[in-house]
Amino acid sequence: MSLSIHWDYYDQVYRYGGVYGYEQMRKLCLDAKNAGVTSINFRVEGAGMSWVPTRSRPVFDRFDPKQCLDFADFSRAPASTAMIEERVNVGKIFKQTYEQIGNPLKVACDVAREVGLKLNIYICPLDQYWPGVPDSIVEKHPERCIMSRDGRHRLAVPSLAHEANRLWLLDYYREIFEQDFADVIVYSGSHAWYSYPLDVPDDWFGFEEQAVADYRDKTGIDVLKDPFDIDDYYRHYGTYWTALLKELSDMQRQRGHRLIVGMDMGPWQVYLPAKCGGPRCSWRVENDWRTWTSWGNVDLCVGHQVNMWEYEAWPGNQLPYMPGEPGRPPCEYINEMFGDAQARDFNLWSFLTLHKDRADTELPMAFEGTRRLGYDGLIIREAMDFEFDLGWDVLETRDQDEVSASSRG
Repeated sequence: MSLSIHWDYYDQVYRYGGVYGYEQMRKLCLDAKNAGVTSINFRVEGAGMSWVPTRSRPVFDRFDPKQCLDFADFSRAPASTAMIEERVNVGKIFKQTYEQIGNPLKVACDVAREVGLKLNIYICPLDQYWPGVPDSIVEKHPERCIMSRDGRHRLAVPSLAHEANRLWLLDYYREIFEQDFADVIVYSGSHAWYSYPLDVPDDWFGFEEQAVADYRDKTGIDVLKDPFDIDDYYRHYGTYWTALLKELSDMQRQRGHRLIVGMDMGPWQVYLPAKCGGPRCSWRVENDWRTWTSWGNVDLCVGHQVNMWEYEAWPGNQLPYMPGEPGRPPCEYINEMFGDAQARDFNLWSFLTLHKDRADTELPMAFEGTRRLGYDGLIIREAMDFEFDLGWDVLETRDQDEVSASSRG
């Protein structure tokens, strides 16, 4: 069983409180490797910030407290004073980081190669805004963000129905992919879910002008005026996500590496407000994993949005459309959805969002379930927890006789 750990560089810098450079990265990679980790996944962007210098996109080295309020109608509450102070201070540290070490991803690639640890990256195409972060595509082009059915609200999420957004993202990723890492993990989540409105109906977003027009051209149905099948429309809406994934898959094929697509168990990827008090669906797209894996260099990672290992509060923490019932959590549905492990021609990773106060329960459960159910490996979020809080020795809860076999490809 392969073991992979997410490495959110922003969080490392924040917790370390200073320039997180070669020595710190080397220690992290050595500690991870000695704990049985087979790959570590460097996050290159998040919440509208990039921390990898490129020609096409500014890196994060400042936070503007004057712009700390969400613009337009994207938010219900201002940023807290503590958050503003944190971002301002971390921005100063990042500025020092670029002055001292240049490109953090390049240093990470060099260090991982030196210690013999596989380095991947992970990217978040929809996570392109946070209040106070300058130069975001959302702030520059709100007209290209996800829109409500009635045309009155836009979310702080770039719509992939707009080709210009896809091209902007691909230009950035193309430069990132010039670095010497291996696989790419792509997630569809966004920090903007904290600002999704709660006082709207389910399935209320994803009706941008371009998406509506494309669906009308395809079906003859105007979803803003005519009766329509919402499932069919959201399958259409998901084709824009698939189009972006195809480009990323092709780019990875040229590099000789794989693309790992994050998704939740079930037929739909659901986007819902944070802390909404129950299952809600702002919008959704089809988890078209059969198409993605047909490209030959795509693997899947399931469970990245919620804890799929245990449902203590069933059904209050269940995502809409996700399988599960008391005594049978979503992770158990692997064969019903993806078929027997021997018949699959792609790697299937399980995911654990680790809660530090429950690590003694969650880690053994995830290790045991990953092996027993036939997943090829486990991805855990995130390195910061092990480095600063739990210690790497907590990973000894795994069966050390199960030596981390390499994934296909």
